[in-house]
Amino acid sequence: MKKNKSLILTSLLLGLFGAQLANPQLVTPQSNQIVYAATNSEAESNAEKAVKTLEDNQNRDNLAKAKEKVAALSTSTSKEKLEKRIAAVEQAIIIKEAKAAVKRLEDNQNRDNLASAQAASDQVKDAGTKANLTNRINKVSQAITIKEAQAAVKHLEDNQTRDNVSPAQDATNKVSDPGTKANLENRINAVQNAINIREAEAQAQANAEKAVKNLEDNQTRENQASAQAAVDSVTDANKKAAWQHRINLVDAAISSKEAQAAAAAQAAQAAQAARDAQAASQSQVQSSGGYTRDYRGRWHRANGQYASKAEIAAAGLPW
Repeated sequence: MKKNKSLILTSLLLGLFGAQLANPQLVTPQSNQIVYAATNSEAESNAEKAVKTLEDNQNRDNLAKAKEKVAALSTSTSKEKLEKRIAAVEQAIIIKEAKAAVKRLEDNQNRDNLASAQAASDQVKDAGTKANLTNRINKVSQAITIKEAQAAVKHLEDNQTRDNVSPAQDATNKVSDPGTKANLENRINAVQNAINIREAEAQAQANAEKAVKNLEDNQTRENQASAQAAVDSVTDANKKAAWQHRINLVDAAISSKEAQAAAAAQAAQAAQAARDAQAASQSQVQSSGGYTRDYRGRWHRANGQYASKAEIAAAGLPW
């Protein structure tokens, strides 16, 4: 039986070989087609297996392998179907990854995880799923924003400078919740008021020092009034008392000078009165007839009464 089969197979091979020698154009293309068909069928089978493996085990490695196998196929209906199956699984993987990224964000709320979750969600095509993920991301994003704003305001409260006001205000402006935002705004305003008061006090102290120093260098009542007004605007009790003491010392010095000046003026007035009296006394002239002429040129009798013009003429005195 085996010998018969071998003989039959040998006869067929010899017949095919003879036919090929007789008419090679007819036989050779058919052989190539058979080989090509077998090769293409094997590629499709491999692609099918890769896609099935991807569907059963949906991960990035299997996705890459399935895409590679299908990409090697020539354009055909089978290839399109496989690509659609791959696309469906790829979206499932993307959704799974996006959900995982959003969950990780919810569990660890920071800017890095927020960016990752947003990037993953952006690749989701299903509108409903994407909307749900976006809502969850937005909630966490606002929570992060509030946390950052609270940290910025706390930093401002602990370090009350103009430079820290702007970052706190910028962070607060991003907060959506009205109640939380109002609370942060009130805290910022309180610090700003404190800064304003501190700056005003610093300016008042600078003005006081300048005014008191000017008073000490130029001791006048006008400068004393200016220094006193500047010191009165200072809030710090200890510094205010120190400046007031310096003003009081200058006030005493001015008062002493004024007293000395008053005494000198009074003495000068007395001296002038004495000089005037002496001049008046010296200006009086007494005649031989007992008549006396005062400093105004009027003549008096010995008894002090005014003398008449006739008397003076009779006495031979000039009128």
